[in-house]
Amino acid sequence: MKLINMLQGKPSIYLIILLVILCVSVIGVVIVLLFWLENIKKVMKAAITEQKQMQELILLEGERYRIAAELSQDVLFEYHIRTDQMVLSERYRELFGLDPVIPEYCGQMENRRNSVHPDDWGIYLEYGEELRQGKSKIELEFRIKGITGQYIWCQLMGKTIYDDDKKPVRVVGRLVNIDSHKRTLEALEYKATRDPLTGIYNKEMTIKKIDKYISGNKFGKHALMFIDFDDFKKINDTYGHLQGDKVLTHIISRIKDLFSEGEIIGRIGGDEFVVFVGDVNDMEEIGQKADMLKRALDTTYVSNDQSIPISGSIGIAVYPEAGLHYEQLMDRADKALYQAKELGKNTYQVYTPAI
Repeated sequence: MKLINMLQGKPSIYLIILLVILCVSVIGVVIVLLFWLENIKKVMKAAITEQKQMQELILLEGERYRIAAELSQDVLFEYHIRTDQMVLSERYRELFGLDPVIPEYCGQMENRRNSVHPDDWGIYLEYGEELRQGKSKIELEFRIKGITGQYIWCQLMGKTIYDDDKKPVRVVGRLVNIDSHKRTLEALEYKATRDPLTGIYNKEMTIKKIDKYISGNKFGKHALMFIDFDDFKKINDTYGHLQGDKVLTHIISRIKDLFSEGEIIGRIGGDEFVVFVGDVNDMEEIGQKADMLKRALDTTYVSNDQSIPISGSIGIAVYPEAGLHYEQLMDRADKALYQAKELGKNTYQVYTPAI
């Protein structure tokens, strides 16, 4: 009311003052709005810049992954558990000549039987189950047929990714070509466990394999046959050690043709050898095996117009009657061998307590 009276008394002065106040207020509001808008603009610009940087980073990481996959000798893979689809890098096609995208990967494993080495098929099936179940970490070594038709040793390593509900959704990992490394190890192992002349097991490995077989087949009947060539020293003295070595390799070749890979053939001395036959049915079968072995030993080696007659004596010890491990069986087989020599050589004798 006082303001109205004042304006009525001096309208021009107070009106100007009021207008000035209003203008100042408006200008202040405008300045605040402009400042606010500028800040919003800066924030939006920063957000846009950050988003762009994130997109560029994602593209860069994707490019790095692509380049790494191209340069790597490994096969990278991603298995989708829910859809049962396997996606591998292009390197898979180069190595194995197969499509790197495989639908129904676990559901149709039988389709890949011809690509996996027969000895590794069981391991490969177990690997498929581990994929299905989403095992947290997967590792295995197996052989798969390469593009040239030869089997390649590979090492597979995978890690499972889980969703927010802790359910497995993907397995990511790599398939590494370890063929050269594996074959080098196999060559070293072969050299360390084999007799260099004949290629059969050396003494140390013969003992280990026989004892290991017995420990895994305690309730079976097994036969250890101890072989000693008759008068082999005379062959070396008459024809020389080089010819003697040739005779040994010739006879061992004949023995290997008679017995399967599951039977253990080893050299435990100069002209002393062992044949271990596991899971025989009865003494009749042992006799049949001994007859086969005797016939292989009873032969003539012909070389450079030289005919060298050969024969051998065999002592046999049967598990578990004659012993429960290699050392016991060998001791009893040695006694049986001595008896065979006493009986005129070129024969075999089975150990009994009476010997």
